[in-house]
Amino acid sequence: MTPEAVKSLISAAATTRDKAIISLLADSGVRRGELTSIQVADLDVELRRIKAQGKGGKEGYLVFGAATGELLTRHLQESRPYESLFSLNFHGLKSMLRRLGERTGIKCNAHSFRRGFATELRRKGLSELDISELGRWSSLVMVKRYSRAYTFDYAAERYKPIV
Repeated sequence: MTPEAVKSLISAAATTRDKAIISLLADSGVRRGELTSIQVADLDVELRRIKAQGKGGKEGYLVFGAATGELLTRHLQESRPYESLFSLNFHGLKSMLRRLGERTGIKCNAHSFRRGFATELRRKGLSELDISELGRWSSLVMVKRYSRAYTFDYAAERYKPIV
């Protein structure tokens, strides 16, 4: 999932809620189970963090950028969710992403955003340890697997001669 594909999906999304979901998927590497269980009380727009229940009940935080924060704020203002931030279950998320994929021609699912998250952060120069913390992976092996789209060409672009 490239930044360009994410922008296209956000543009094609029918509602502010859907735009916020796409943006959060891309920005935070959130797992689908984490996303569908986010409560309004878990969200801190000022600190750009969301408390999340991860795999095995482990608690952690999702981080997101300013653009995602703006979409989340707009969603809160428009929809006024009470408990569940998105009022969406796994099947609803899957359907929304499928419809967007059909509309745009971009094949997407929640997991493709997680892979894109790892690859893009690696491309931007974050270490595997940083990516592991931000994505709440328990193993660096998984980060390597998720960011395998990071290629020699990306590394060569970041290369700085020693001499």
